[in-house]
Formats: sequence, C-alpha cells, structure tokens
Amino acid sequence: MYFPIGWPKYLELQNCRSSPISVFCNRDRSLFGVLTNDSISIWYIRPCVEVTCFKRSKESIDAFGINQLAEWKPDSLMIVITTSLNHLLFFQVEVDDSVKYLYEQLDSKISGLRRESDELYLKEKVPPISLEHIHTLCLSSKISSLVCIRDELMVTTVDGSTFHEVNLFVKSMEYSPIIGGFSVVLSNGQACFITASTLKFEPHQVFGIFAQDVQNALCTAVNHRYRLIAYGLKNKDFPDIETAAGGSWLGLRISRCYENALRISSIEWGPEGYHLWTVVEKPSIKVVNQAFCVNIKVALFQFAKSALTVNAGMTGREHVFLQAEDRLYISAGADIIHNKPINSERDNESEINASS
Repeated sequence: MYFPIGWPKYLELQNCRSSPISVFCNRDRSLFGVLTNDSISIWYIRPCVEVTCFKRSKESIDAFGINQLAEWKPDSLMIVITTSLNHLLFFQVEVDDSVKYLYEQLDSKISGLRRESDELYLKEKVPPISLEHIHTLCLSSKISSLVCIRDELMVTTVDGSTFHEVNLFVKSMEYSPIIGGFSVVLSNGQACFITASTLKFEPHQVFGIFAQDVQNALCTAVNHRYRLIAYGLKNKDFPDIETAAGGSWLGLRISRCYENALRISSIEWGPEGYHLWTVVEKPSIKVVNQAFCVNIKVALFQFAKSALTVNAGMTGREHVFLQAEDRLYISAGADIIHNKPINSERDNESEINASS
C-alpha cells in the first residue's frame, strides 16, 4: 500500500524555454530525461540535478519536426526520439572518463558539522554525460508509440493493419521484462496488458488482458520492482477494482475547490517506488489578453509505503509503519487513546473513595 505525502515539488528547467512533453527513465531508474519540443535534458535522480541538455537547432526542427516521444535503450547508451514529421532521431549517451564526477559534497570546516560516519557520504557519484546525434531514420507513417525490447526497437504507427476497428492504434506503450509483457493504452481510451507464451511475441501466440471499466486512459507506467502497472486517466479518477482480482490499484486525486487543478500527461516511477515523476498541466487563474495561461511543468510526487510490502507477515500490533525515502512514520495513537481513559478512570475512582 502506498500513500502520498506532502505537496508535489516542481523542477525548474534552466536551459529550456519550451514546455515539457514527457519524462522517461532508463532501465535501472538512476537517470531520467525531460523531453520538450526542441530539447532533451538528462537528470540524475539522487540527488536530483540536471546533468546535460541537448537543444536542437532551428534547421533540424524544420527538417525533421518537433520532438514527441523518447525511449531509452536498455543499456542506457542510446536514446531514440520521435518527431512530428515521422522521423526517428538516435542520440548516443557518452560518459567522459577524464572527469571523475560532476558534483562533490565537501565537509564544513566546523568540527560540529563535519561528517564522521561513512553512511553520511554520498556514495552514488553523478557521472558527466553528453548527448550526440548520430543517426536519423524516416518512416512513411505517423508514429504513435515506441518501446525498446532488449536490443530491438518496436515502433507503432497510426495506420497499423493488426486492428480491425477503424482509427484504432496504440497511443502509449511500456515494456516490462519482469512482468513479461506490454502495458498498452489504445487511442479509444482502453487499457490492456499484452503478453505471449514465448519470448519472441509471435502473432499467433500474443493475447491481451483488458482493464475493466477503463475507457479514458491517456498514459501508462510500470514499476518493475513491485510489478505494478499505473494508468493515467483523463478524468483523474481511478477504477474501483477489488484486490481479490489479483492486482492492486493506486489512484491519486488532487482537487482545488470544486475542480481539479492538475492534468497529468506523462508519468514515471522512481527507483524504489518512493517517487512519481509527472508532467502536469496546471491552469493559471490570471488572464492575459482575455486568455487563460497554462503552465506545464515537471512535478515530483513523494510516496510512503507500508513496511508489510517488503516483510509481509501476520502481527498482532496496532502500530502502522510507513517507510519513505528519508523518513519513517510510526503510528502511536493507539497507546495514547488507551492510556488516557484508563488513567482518568483511576483518578475518578480515587476521588470518589476519598470523598466517601
């Protein structure tokens, strides 16, 4: 069970003037990218800092179109970007070996503020990363989604011939090697999970499992560690599905006054399920030239999970343990509720005996 804690945090994109389109993580969830219309930036998750940013030239945008989708290669050495003019742009991710790391945490000269334990040191070093455009591929049809399968790239288009219904195509897709299939969102709003009996995903061995009562899905994300599949819905609601069906769903609904304030268009899980990176559309109340201003930003939602998700077992304790990334929540309300009435009753009994 996961619980949202605190308010969402927003990232400031220093080198990007255009609004973010989507967020995407690599396989081990140590890096995530932010895609805009004309740029791509790579961020390190812990600590959350920007490592590099590649901005396309005006000539490149005129020739190939603006950015739309992005996908990491499983070994994190290449990134593929789709454009509005049906092109695939391949970027090579390079690490500069001459530089050890980009960020270094220094100790204070004051003895009381100096770190003495090895656990306080930042063990994960931020690597110096650079992006280089190495190849371009043009397709004859509009690209709707893409996903990497090991060393292969699977691309879906709007004129796919595998669907019998007219104008039906794959809108969003995520692959999970641990679960063994694809989490898919179709253009009509339906959400399904596609798997096969073999690893080759041959056409006659592929079958899909549709999510019940889901007709307005927009995007999807997969938590590989805990085998969770999340679907972002257009109305910000979540389907009511019993846990006896074999799965659990987590929905987060944020409201301001009588209407929702945020519209989520892209989601990605953090490395351990404590974070959820999203691209949100936040309408502003201010009116400029009789038109509403819309702010699209990258928001970070923090979560706390129950300790029973890792150490499942029966217990007779009434305490609740919630574990977050840097804190632990322990409920102590049961002891306070039970102790106070008992003490108050004993005080009342002693007063009655004394008066008698």
